[in-house]
Amino acid sequence: MRSPHIKFGKVVTYFHKSPQAAEVLREIQSQLHLPNHKLIHDVCTRWNSSVDMLERFWEQQPALLNAMLSRRIRRGEGLAATAVNEDDMRLIQEIIKLMSPVKVATTLLSEEKSPTISMIAPIQAKLHKHFSEDNTDMPIIAEMKRRFRQDFFDRYVELQELLNSASALDPRFKDLTFLDDVDSRDLIFMKGIGALDEGGALDDGGALDEGGAAEGGGDRSPSIEERRDDDVLPSPKKKTAMDQLFGEFVTTRTPMKTTREKAKDEMSVCLAVQAILLLPNEVSCTLTMLIN
Repeated sequence: MRSPHIKFGKVVTYFHKSPQAAEVLREIQSQLHLPNHKLIHDVCTRWNSSVDMLERFWEQQPALLNAMLSRRIRRGEGLAATAVNEDDMRLIQEIIKLMSPVKVATTLLSEEKSPTISMIAPIQAKLHKHFSEDNTDMPIIAEMKRRFRQDFFDRYVELQELLNSASALDPRFKDLTFLDDVDSRDLIFMKGIGALDEGGALDDGGALDEGGAAEGGGDRSPSIEERRDDDVLPSPKKKTAMDQLFGEFVTTRTPMKTTREKAKDEMSVCLAVQAILLLPNEVSCTLTMLIN
C-alpha cells in the first residue's frame, strides 16, 4: 500500500511545485472539457485527505496522463520515477471503493448540531461487513482490509450494549436491523422497556409514544410552503450521506399527510356515505357497516 500511495503523492507534489506543469495541466483540462480543479495533496493531520487526493486524481486522470507525456514537461524534473500505469489506475479505483464508506462515516460522526452516539453501532456493522475478506481482492486491498479489521474490530467492546441501546432509541435505527442476531435485538428492547418503565417514560398502556420520540413526529400542522405546494410533485431528493451509508439499516416512515390531503380523504368518505344513503335500505346498511 505504501509504495503506490507515495507514487500518487509525488505526482501531485510535482504539479503543485512546477508552474510549467500546472499550466500544461490546465490547458489539457480545457481541451478535454474537464473541471478546472486543482490536485489535492494528502495531509497526515487531515481526515480523509488521502481519499480526497485519490478521488481528484481519478477525476483528472485523462488530463494528468496526457500532461505527463507532454514534451513541454522535462522528464528529469521528477516524473521519471513516478510513471503511472494501468495497474496503478485500477488500484486507485479499488482504494476509493474501499475507503469511501469510511469517508462518509467520518463526515457523519463529525456532525456538531445533533447527537451522533446512536450512529456508532450501525456504522460498526456497516464497516464490519464492508471490510470482510473477499477472495477476489487485489493483494494490497486484502492487506488494507486485514489491517483495518485488526485495528477496528476490538474497539468499543465495553460500550457495545450502550451503543446498541442508543441506536434502539433513535427512530432511524429503532428496528436494529444492523444486528443479525434476533435474540440480541429482543434483549435490547426488553432492557430498554424496563429502563423506561422504571423512569416513568411509558404511558398507561405500556407503550412508548413513538410520535414524541421521533424527530418532528406526531400530527403536526403543515407549514406555509406545504399548504402552498400541496398539489406540486416533489422533486427527487439527492442521496444524503445517511442514505449512502445506512440504506439497508434505516427505518423508513410513512410520510405525514397534509391538511389538504386529510380533507380530501374525509370528503371522499362523506361522498361515499351520501351515495350509500340513496341506495335501498338493505344495501345501504351493509355498506355503511363495511365503511365503519
